[in-house]
Amino acid sequence: MIVHCGAGDSNGVPFTVREGRISFVSVDGDDGGSGAFDDPWASLPRAVEAVAAGDIIYAMDGVSAVTEHYAEAALVLEADGTAEMPIALVAFPGATVIVGDSTSLQYGLRVVPPVGVRTSYWAIAGLRLRGLTSALDLGGDGAIGWRVVGNDISCPNGDGQTGCFAASMVSHFQFLGNEVHDTDVVGASKQYHAVYFTTDSVHIEVGWNHIHDNDTCRAMQFHSSPLCLPDCGPSDTTGFNQCDLIVHDNVIHGDACDGIVFATIDPSQGPVEAYNNVI
Repeated sequence: MIVHCGAGDSNGVPFTVREGRISFVSVDGDDGGSGAFDDPWASLPRAVEAVAAGDIIYAMDGVSAVTEHYAEAALVLEADGTAEMPIALVAFPGATVIVGDSTSLQYGLRVVPPVGVRTSYWAIAGLRLRGLTSALDLGGDGAIGWRVVGNDISCPNGDGQTGCFAASMVSHFQFLGNEVHDTDVVGASKQYHAVYFTTDSVHIEVGWNHIHDNDTCRAMQFHSSPLCLPDCGPSDTTGFNQCDLIVHDNVIHGDACDGIVFATIDPSQGPVEAYNNVI
């Protein structure tokens, strides 16, 4: 795609038109409606329960999800996209959209472990995410192909063995251009992080984020811990070393201990790189 205007032509960028529905959520909407631009839904839970692979949800200005959807979260995702047909939840340009509450709900946006599907190939963009424990918590059965872009993420009362952003068993994951700030109650656990990629999370890019003014010990940590899943057996183990971790162009400041920690890694299985970061 090339944009033509009076100042000249833009550079060309790939642009794909896919099948799938574009839906809208508005403060003036009705959950009994169709979700179309002129007949929007009223709530984000209604929207995420209706999506299928290839769909896009636009949340308009003032939309919020601050009461429990279920599983102690303001919004729980269960639909599964594909590489060719991802699903997107996006704040409409210029809109303020809030998901979660940092004083009463444990989680803002959540994938509940386990849900029976991978809940893969989602794009989450432009949202204001909040949580008492985690503003964005990805468990499930191993989400693939997520893009978390340009969100405002904060957990001012956060604590525990997790993070304000926490992802477990994810792969081919991009965390780009987010602001993670004012997280962690003073005196919280050393094992609480601003950004945390844990158990068996691999093939990850973390770039252009601003992570600042958090009371967490560590701003960003990669650490793979074993989990006991419901079907654990002698040969069903987790907690393997991580690889293909690319951390670049982030600005990190204001944490108590470390900026970036690569704790359980094996570069022989794939690159582990940190470059162009200001810490």
